[in-house]
Amino acid sequence: MGKIKNIYYLDFDGVMADTAKECINTSFFSWFRINKNKKKYLSVTKELVLKKALKFRYLVTLPEHYYCLIDLLVEKELKNEEVNDNDFEKNFKQKVACENIKTLNKFKTVFFRTRKERFSKKPNSEWLAENPPTKFLKKFKELIKNYNSEVIIVSRKDKGSILAWLDEIKLNFSEIYGNESLENFNKSKFFLIKNLQQKQNLNDAIFIDDSPEEINQEDWKSISITPILAGWGYNHLEDNTNQVLKKIKEDLR
Repeated sequence: MGKIKNIYYLDFDGVMADTAKECINTSFFSWFRINKNKKKYLSVTKELVLKKALKFRYLVTLPEHYYCLIDLLVEKELKNEEVNDNDFEKNFKQKVACENIKTLNKFKTVFFRTRKERFSKKPNSEWLAENPPTKFLKKFKELIKNYNSEVIIVSRKDKGSILAWLDEIKLNFSEIYGNESLENFNKSKFFLIKNLQQKQNLNDAIFIDDSPEEINQEDWKSISITPILAGWGYNHLEDNTNQVLKKIKEDLR
């Protein structure tokens, strides 16, 4: 096998797969599990909460933040209050900053356990239906299939869930670095990728993520990475799928 020339680091949620429905469903069940006063919430209409949660999915960057999202929306539902976009975003960020760390850590543990249980009870086809591939991924696979390329997945999702999904998609990849791997790098994708670049002596790679903070707050060029912000992901940006595919096509070697 010749030297790999085209290297891609891809985020999973939002970039490769539209996982919003699965994440929100798992979050709701997880949130309900850790609340002691369950009777208080029996009147909550799950469908209404989930519909609003999907709208604000872009606010979540870490798994434990789903707790804050669901908790705020349930309280709004109980009080029959309208959800104003600007006010809600402000309230969400305040809650993330002030929420009890023990509660968030507990939710995170329950979240991954609940996801594992839900997946074990569903055929892979149903799991895929909750996590359909993005338009970008479908075209990206076709674009690189005849070139010597390496796809490395760097995600805050657990590795097991990604592997199960990839079994259905039939995408060739080099390695998956999930939430478990990021724990060893202070939860930083930048430090993980920097380590891989140096360890494997890699050059001129592309990193695609849908988080503006992930892309804009790090010096990617210092580690020979071209960062690309995925407008089709979980943010308020314009869909730039075609522009990104054009960039990739131009750089293929």
